[in-house]
Amino acid sequence: MIHLLSWSIGALAIFLLPGTFFEPASAYADEAAIAEIDGQKIFRADIQADYSADRPRALEMVRSDDNAARTLAMDWYRARLFSQAAREEGFLASNPATAAQADRIHRQYIAAEYLTWLLGTKYQPSSMELTQLYQLQPGLCASRGRVRLARLGVIWGRNASPEEVAAAGARFEAIQSRLAAGESFAVVADDASDFRTSGPGGDAGWIELKTLEGNPMGEKILALVPGERSDVISLPESKGLFEMLQLEGAGTLSLAACEGRLAEALSKKFRGDVRRRRINELAAKYNASLNVDAFITAVRSIPAPGDPRVQQKLP
Repeated sequence: MIHLLSWSIGALAIFLLPGTFFEPASAYADEAAIAEIDGQKIFRADIQADYSADRPRALEMVRSDDNAARTLAMDWYRARLFSQAAREEGFLASNPATAAQADRIHRQYIAAEYLTWLLGTKYQPSSMELTQLYQLQPGLCASRGRVRLARLGVIWGRNASPEEVAAAGARFEAIQSRLAAGESFAVVADDASDFRTSGPGGDAGWIELKTLEGNPMGEKILALVPGERSDVISLPESKGLFEMLQLEGAGTLSLAACEGRLAEALSKKFRGDVRRRRINELAAKYNASLNVDAFITAVRSIPAPGDPRVQQKLP
């Protein structure tokens, strides 16, 4: 067995629900495990079950290209480590939509999302790092201009019945009546709007002008001045109103306004370093190991289309 702490390959990726995906070790009494993670042994049949449904062309590349085969092994291993950590560290609990995903492709998705979550929680850049990047790369914070908007409206959904669409229309008419009677946009938005916003009063936050240019709805918004409210803007599944709160011209954003952009840039820059560091930490924590050659042999021995071992299904 090759312990992955001795590997320097950066691209390593999946989660093991105990007792869910694998037969007990006694079922493989005469066979050596290909991998072991936190006491859970993984055998040839388990590896083949993960990849037997892959596209023939993808498996053919693994059969003929040693680098592709080794990368596949590292990706599989990384996903196992990250997905198990995602469960233990609360990522799945805070993202329940991912918890139900159990096959290999979805476990790889969980592992990728876990890394993004990790960068946003345990490896957030310090204020000093943000300031240094702001000073060294001012171009990151260049802006062609931006607007701060508030919005309110109703949504009826893609598969809404005629009755549901009519009910949404009635709610929107009630919103318009309240605004016409003098109630503030912010109060009505908090009380009656279906739209998700980033702050109270229907505040949708800052939006770059370039994202609004070139589409009919965006052009209507760009025609507003601060304090002005749009006409009704109708979309296939919603109807709403916008109010221009602030407008900034082209220039360089302040450090505070640019923090999100700077943090994203640092996250992309150090993603690979964090991934490698976390792999090593989890490999030590789970006493994990992988026999890379045995893994590759298991995947390459999956029957190819046309192989007599592949049973043809008759119509």
